[in-house]
Amino acid sequence: MTDPVDNVSRAARTALEKGIITEAEIDGAIRNTIIGRIHLGHFDPSTPFDDITLDDVNTEADRKLAYLLYSDAADAGNAEAMYRKGTLLRAGIGVERSIEGAIEAFESAAKSHHPKAMIALAELYED
Repeated sequence: MTDPVDNVSRAARTALEKGIITEAEIDGAIRNTIIGRIHLGHFDPSTPFDDITLDDVNTEADRKLAYLLYSDAADAGNAEAMYRKGTLLRAGIGVERSIEGAIEAFESAAKSHHPKAMIALAELYED
């Protein structure tokens, strides 16, 4: 398996050699990444997140909560939430699977010009 860091390093080096990006742009990206990691506490000796394991995330309760939160935001008119609600309904994640519900959510998002919702609708109509 290839190391993602090696892939990024190789791609950045190639882009730099071809003049697609500058050293200053690479420096800025690295600086922003380090600043973000500092804000997240990645360099702190201990954080409140140290005891969180993979068993603690992406649970059924998390998936149900995600569906409820996306539903609330969709009802408030958020097109991205409409799209995400549709993806959860289509897959039956956090909610009972409903193609009809997914189509309704995708149509609402598409009316707000959400491109991924338009693609999802086309895929559903093909099936």
